[in-house]
Amino acid sequence: MVGMNRKQPAQLARSAYEEAVADLDDLGRHLVLIIENTLQNAGIYVHVVRHRVKKFESATQKLASTFYRFAQFRDLHDLLGVRVITYFPDQVNEVASCITKTVLSIDADRSIDKRALHDFDRFGYMSLHYVATLSNSYCSLPAYAKFQGIRFEVQIRSILQHAWAETEHDLGYKSQYGIPHDFRRRFSRLAGLLELADEEFQNIRNGLTEYRDRTQAVISQKVADGLSSTLKIDQITLGGFIQNNNLLRDISKRIASNLGKQVDPKTYPIIVGRQADYLNSIGINTLHDLEARLEASQTPIIELATVWLSGRAQYGRFRDKISVSLPIHYLGFIELLKLDEEEARRIFDIFAHESTDEFRDLKLLFERQQQDRNQGSR
Repeated sequence: MVGMNRKQPAQLARSAYEEAVADLDDLGRHLVLIIENTLQNAGIYVHVVRHRVKKFESATQKLASTFYRFAQFRDLHDLLGVRVITYFPDQVNEVASCITKTVLSIDADRSIDKRALHDFDRFGYMSLHYVATLSNSYCSLPAYAKFQGIRFEVQIRSILQHAWAETEHDLGYKSQYGIPHDFRRRFSRLAGLLELADEEFQNIRNGLTEYRDRTQAVISQKVADGLSSTLKIDQITLGGFIQNNNLLRDISKRIASNLGKQVDPKTYPIIVGRQADYLNSIGINTLHDLEARLEASQTPIIELATVWLSGRAQYGRFRDKISVSLPIHYLGFIELLKLDEEEARRIFDIFAHESTDEFRDLKLLFERQQQDRNQGSR
């Protein structure tokens, strides 16, 4: 009997915990989906949205350390936690403004903006913390009615702030004076470096946005004036060229007509970036040079693309379409085959990670071409 009595408090605590968290994982999964969809619809793209339910051991420790504030598990407002990890620090306010309008009902008395309170070495805790419930607009729906009044915590922070907080948490030092004195300065220096990096990533993003807008305006004006641009080729300038160049569009239409397809006018940044790398590697470095080469090679580009694609099945978005940037792809093939053997092999090595059938076939074509040249020179 004594043994049973000794177990009883632990059993009761476990039972109370299980009752308190019964619906929390389900609510967390719904919250993640709701927040993700809300942000996506608003055009806000973040690194990740995730949730966690506080484990029994952690909840018990918190309850014991804050006995006078919380009497039972249900009183803990962070039994369920949702984290929104943004790419940049200025997105924290964007996310907060978006989700508090429709998704969350905020408990202002318990919520805190830790960015305004942080010490010089507390970089990882510069996050926005909300204590909230699911808004009435959602809880009025049958699917969410059971979550009415359940409190949870939402943390919004940048990805570098998150990395700092997770690492510091793993080291086991969550308070300033818990850190041994000799290590405090190193923590402070690292916090400053990460805060600077956070700001610089944001500044780089802003600079790239301004560069893209400025470049698009220059390219559009030169097209309107009938001039060729001497801008150097990168992902942004090449993307502007693809969207605005009439010669490229005309070659694409002729290839599409030969194949019985339409032209997809969209540009895809990953593809454009790879094309920019490829063009620079074969010595096509400016938009002026690119346009001149397209003009000079438009007939072989059309013939090569038509022959190469006629016998190939196309999948996904290119099943009934060809990309407007396709002529650049085949211009690169043609120009590569003009290079001497040593330079061509250097470029093949650079792009050895390319796994497309076209790139493999191009390498085979190059090998045959070299064999023919070698036999002809004997």
